[in-house]
Amino acid sequence: MPTLQAQEAYSFYKKYILEYSQNKAAIYEQYGFSLQGSIGSKDWEVQRFPVL
Repeated sequence: MPTLQAQEAYSFYKKYILEYSQNKAAIYEQYGFSLQGSIGSKDWEVQRFPVL
């Protein structure tokens, strides 16, 4: 049975999704663009692969 690794998943989310999204949101707001309302599945898929 696979083991859940919640802390690792959250750390990945915070670093590569949340912070990236916040930076992107600031840029989009600056130029008057609208934002997508959810996290794309591709953002979660990359979590399967280690970041070197």
